[in-house]
Amino acid sequence: LHYALSAVIRFSNNKNIDKESVAIRLKLMETTLLPMILANAETWTNLTKNNMTELENMQKYMLTSILQQKITTCYQGMLSETVVMAMESRIHKKKLMLLHKIIQLDKNRLMKQVFRGQLKYGFSRCWTSEVMEILEKYSIKQNFNEIEQLTKTEWKKIIYRKIMERL
Repeated sequence: LHYALSAVIRFSNNKNIDKESVAIRLKLMETTLLPMILANAETWTNLTKNNMTELENMQKYMLTSILQQKITTCYQGMLSETVVMAMESRIHKKKLMLLHKIIQLDKNRLMKQVFRGQLKYGFSRCWTSEVMEILEKYSIKQNFNEIEQLTKTEWKKIIYRKIMERL
């Protein structure tokens, strides 16, 4: 991770900044750095505000390097200008995609049984309760039968649209 981040920063130190080089730098961030940082983020539970702030600060640092901006540049403005998703939104998207995968599983699979048990008994501070809060946050219907009928692509489009509506 450190090596990849260093490479982006070295690449970003080139003073010839144009739309093409920014696009390449952003693509590098999206395809190498962020997947490493957010590996298995769909399974993370009970993230604190401090954890989320650290993740957002990492992305802010990458964006300020790529765009050659001062660290005091407004993070939300950079996200908006580059159409880059905030780290929290990325994690939510990953969790909702995992939800779809779990719903699609055969009822005898352990993962599906754990999910159904957490729903049935109303456990708090667990993956399922967090996903239910995310569904509510983005005003996504919690009808699992309807979600089960959607293809992965259809579900992904719904999630993306709902997240972008909140920005």
